[in-house]
Amino acid sequence: MMTAPPQILTHYLLEVADRRGQHGYSHALSTVATALKLISAMVSRGSLILSPESFTNPGVTEELNEARRLKSTRIVLEQAATCGEIAAVSFSDESIIYQVTQGAPYLLSIDVMHHTITLAENQPIGIAFSITERKSGTETVTEADFLRAGTEQLSAGFALFGPVSVLILTTGEGVDGFTLDQSVGDYVLTSPSIAIPEDSDVLAVDLSHAQSWSPPLRRYVDERIRSSQAQGGRRCTMRWNNSAILGAFRVLMNGGLFMLPESDQGGLIPLLHTAQPLSMLIEQAGGQSTDGANRIATICPKSLTHRVPIVFGAPDDIQTIEAYSSGHDTSDEPEGNYPLFHNRTIYIRGD
Repeated sequence: MMTAPPQILTHYLLEVADRRGQHGYSHALSTVATALKLISAMVSRGSLILSPESFTNPGVTEELNEARRLKSTRIVLEQAATCGEIAAVSFSDESIIYQVTQGAPYLLSIDVMHHTITLAENQPIGIAFSITERKSGTETVTEADFLRAGTEQLSAGFALFGPVSVLILTTGEGVDGFTLDQSVGDYVLTSPSIAIPEDSDVLAVDLSHAQSWSPPLRRYVDERIRSSQAQGGRRCTMRWNNSAILGAFRVLMNGGLFMLPESDQGGLIPLLHTAQPLSMLIEQAGGQSTDGANRIATICPKSLTHRVPIVFGAPDDIQTIEAYSSGHDTSDEPEGNYPLFHNRTIYIRGD
């Protein structure tokens, strides 16, 4: 018996368009996928995208990061211009709106490699994006067109460039994972209907700035680690990489919880360009996403550069954190309630 060939992204998007009668929307998504393939090829070349004279430059890391960012931005804008369905593009950490096609129905928000220090260490890097339908009928797209709650996203996804290039995508009907097959020049469906595992005990968080977290988050992490040290308690396996996109990939594939709380070192990510698309993916896969107290999808950006803390993963854990937050009263909750973050370490059990 012959087995069916793997489904490529092109055919996948045609099926989505046929179900919804929105072929322009499918075309916009296909355009984003093409841009991501071109960016993947550019990233894989490493320092080769620079001139040979730059290889001995002590500041080559900064130069390379800036080159990648500029080339990625140009690739996205060039591809969007060929689509005809994308009215404007907004990039993370920029207040500029790039007008593309006047009167087109869709808006693209994308986080294109503004923080690429991990590439200098040959670690994976990701790009998040989302597509929304334009509401206003004005000729020029304005900031107000983009400042919408995450619940209004039509589609969201992220690409991860590592040993293999993957694309994780939702069109509002679950989450599917694709792997870029260079031999056919397209993404191939390799992980259909992704659902976040419920039984993972992985906790991805950087403990180095825990003293400046909010008390509810410190309480949750302290209880998780103390429970793992108690006989019969819940296990707690620590993981950390300072990338919400890589964290989302781990949670979608292996479960657990990713935490990037606000701290004295910042700990914030772009709401419109990163937090919203990741949260849509997490929710579509059966998880939840919060800023520590509120569902990310319900937060409306106050500006194009609005940044938020983010915690996402298994629903039970998110609900516990939000319950701690809603019941928190600083007037009757002394600092001493969280011994993990005071005169002890996570490696030495207290008396």
